[in-house]
Amino acid sequence: YFETISLVDGTLEITIENELPIAVEDFGFGILNNNANMDVLIQDTLDYIGPGATVTTSSSLAGKTIESNLLAELYGMSSPGSDGQSVLIDTSNALIITLRIIDLKPFSATTIWPAQNIINDTSEVEIGGTEGLELTFGTIRSGDIVTDIYSTINDSIRFDYQIPESDLNGQPFSFSEGLPAAPPGGVASVNNTYDFSGLDLDLKGKNNDKFNTLWHIILGRIDSTGLIVTLSLDDSVTVELAMQDLVIGYARGDFGTDTLEIGPENTVLEGLKNVTSGSISLTEASASLEIYNPIGAGAQFNLFDIKGVNTRTNQTVPLDLSTSGDEIFVEPATESGGVIDPESAFLSLSESNSNIDAFLSNLPDRISFEGSVYLN
Repeated sequence: YFETISLVDGTLEITIENELPIAVEDFGFGILNNNANMDVLIQDTLDYIGPGATVTTSSSLAGKTIESNLLAELYGMSSPGSDGQSVLIDTSNALIITLRIIDLKPFSATTIWPAQNIINDTSEVEIGGTEGLELTFGTIRSGDIVTDIYSTINDSIRFDYQIPESDLNGQPFSFSEGLPAAPPGGVASVNNTYDFSGLDLDLKGKNNDKFNTLWHIILGRIDSTGLIVTLSLDDSVTVELAMQDLVIGYARGDFGTDTLEIGPENTVLEGLKNVTSGSISLTEASASLEIYNPIGAGAQFNLFDIKGVNTRTNQTVPLDLSTSGDEIFVEPATESGGVIDPESAFLSLSESNSNIDAFLSNLPDRISFEGSVYLN
């Protein structure tokens, strides 16, 4: 159903079967576009075709434009006859000419295009921002995937996107986009944002041999409209996918080794915030500092600076941990059947290993703290 095809490459193959009992010589022929210009596609002459013989000749169509209506011309032929010998003439015998156009590589075509995939891409994507980590699974707490699709094709396109090894509400993450036909010389586009929140991602790659890596499938398809449309290799389809503002709420993998700074931060000391006036002098006191760890990796906390602040009197008392030690190690959390069992570690303080008595006698209603945590 094509009107014209402009070719990067292609071959016109002509086979001539001579059923006659005499040879044919100087068989001249041409193949032309049957238009006002009568563009010549092929012009050739076969010097000799023996009786009962079949000859095949091929000509390149590279750089040619073929129209749907072609014209075959016979320029002439001759025969040396039977060289004085008697031959049997069968009027059903003939010169049979077969034309085949093969191995076409179009540059452009004006035709009714059949339904077909123009994009079929399966590829892997490494999640950014995971440097130093080797994650094999993650649940996205929040984040988006942004799509920008552009096309110069003068036909409508449907795009399907899927992350097979993912789960969102019991189904792999996927979406479909419809892109209208581009106007002549113009560009059609579609832009959307999809919520990634709550998505479970397998991050081992397509062959389960990587980390921080998902794999996805992108399909772009033309659905046959029955309309005559011109497409060429100058046309393009651009699909841009960006995952932005990803926050992982749960992850499995190797978190590597890293030191993270804590604070300086301030928090309200709930137990003493309701004391509005007065003073107290303690000779004995005890307190406990708890480190709560829901991560499946052990951690060592170093406490650089803890201060109790009484905002009513503007008095500040630092907590002296020189005797008790300012390092706390907490074991990794465990997980069973999807349930996390956190670990905790405690630093017990008394007047014998710290100045907790003076610290609390200040009646602090706020605490400022600073430190670091070393994960391995």
